[in-house]
Amino acid sequence: MLVALALAAGTMGATMASPFYKLYEQTWALRHSTITVPYIVYMVGVLAAFLLLGRLRGSL
Repeated sequence: MLVALALAAGTMGATMASPFYKLYEQTWALRHSTITVPYIVYMVGVLAAFLLLGRLRGSL
């Protein structure tokens, strides 16, 4: 239960900045595709963490 709560809190905290991406686009004249890169990096990082930590949990 504690792990599930920690994952939920981490997910909510990581997405808090996403409403600012539209502001970043307008302020710095960025293309939409440029703003998509942080989302992709985040997705790959979360996937890698799940895969690596899932194996760690199995070895405990």
